[in-house]
Amino acid sequence: MDINTAGELVDLGRTLSRWKFNWDNIWSDTITRMNVAQIAGAWS
Repeated sequence: MDINTAGELVDLGRTLSRWKFNWDNIWSDTITRMNVAQIAGAWS
């Protein structure tokens, strides 16, 4: 694995952790929930 891929995986992990801890707020806000969906869709 190269350094760029490793960095992307670290960023992904951090983002997922932030989402997990703020999920109640994310889920209750339609705009934020749509932003999370767009980001997750781009990753997939």
